[in-house]
Amino acid sequence: MISTPQLCLATTLVFGTAMVVSADPRTSAVRGVTDLVVRGFGHELAKDAPELLAARLSRLVLTHGDDVLKAIQTVGPRAVPLLERAGEFAPQAARMLARHGDAALPVVADPRQLALIGRYGDDMAEVLIKHHNIAVPLLTAHPATGVRAWGALGTQNGRRLAILNETGTFRHAAHSEQLLGVIARHGDRAMDFVWRNKGALAVSSVLAAFLADPEPFLSGGRELSQVVTKSTSAPLAGIAERVSQQLSWRPVLLVVVAVMCCYGMVRRRIVTLWSRNRW
Repeated sequence: MISTPQLCLATTLVFGTAMVVSADPRTSAVRGVTDLVVRGFGHELAKDAPELLAARLSRLVLTHGDDVLKAIQTVGPRAVPLLERAGEFAPQAARMLARHGDAALPVVADPRQLALIGRYGDDMAEVLIKHHNIAVPLLTAHPATGVRAWGALGTQNGRRLAILNETGTFRHAAHSEQLLGVIARHGDRAMDFVWRNKGALAVSSVLAAFLADPEPFLSGGRELSQVVTKSTSAPLAGIAERVSQQLSWRPVLLVVVAVMCCYGMVRRRIVTLWSRNRW
């Protein structure tokens, strides 16, 4: 049997807890954002969705922080399932949605891109927002240098860089890092040059010469054709030199003498026969 004082104490605790919860700033913020979402995106919600949305939103905010509220305000209820699926990367996803809005939706929806962002931070996020999933293969292989290179490029040259990666230009690991470093330092100017001269740069010796000192090529002071000529003539000269070193000249001289003797004998025979026939 509960006594009157115990009943009063229990009632006080219940009402006190309710007042504390209702006074929690986050709870108030969730309610406010939910109301805004319902007014702005009500056509996307079912009849009983506001209560469910508030409950899901509360869980996300308590787990991942206030950026969740900013993300919901920016892109609406679409952000909720994306943030729930993002798991450990939900804070980064919420920050991206809050900062970039709809432009971040494809990135947040892709687990590969989210994993890269979770591992390498906001610089990676900025690059993926700008260039999207075409950057993923190269950024996965060369995250640090790749972020600097992609970050220095516009949209068109970003697509060119992705094409070069797909065609195998970056298969050689050492050349890949060096070339990305050149692009990171010189940006679109370097990428324009690489794209125009991708055929010549496919030759390892030409690419090595460019990577060793790119500025003369980029400024027009040096032509890749000069390097191509040297790279093709040098092997031929080397082959000729090796042949001359390995070839024994004594048999060659004997053959030449023999041919000359045969020629002399044949010539005299022809002259003799011609003289007889003439008379």
